[in-house]
Amino acid sequence: MSHTWRTRTEISVRVRQVCDKYDLPYTTGSLLVQYGKAWRTIAKLSLPNKYLSDPADDAPETRIEKMFAELEPAFVGTDPATGAG
Repeated sequence: MSHTWRTRTEISVRVRQVCDKYDLPYTTGSLLVQYGKAWRTIAKLSLPNKYLSDPADDAPETRIEKMFAELEPAFVGTDPATGAG
């Protein structure tokens, strides 16, 4: 296993933990599948609300925006483990 692949694997584990902690969606699958899902979401959100099963504010695709707005301000700050901000 190359160093780059090992690093990606370690990062993906950490990202998965953060997603689980904050109840955020974590997509898996090939790049093509994830790309297709992203475009599907864009297409769904570009429709008028009358075509959606849930209003745009309650749709699963936009739920994450509300969740980030509700997080404490420190969440957006500097990561104590890496110093990245």
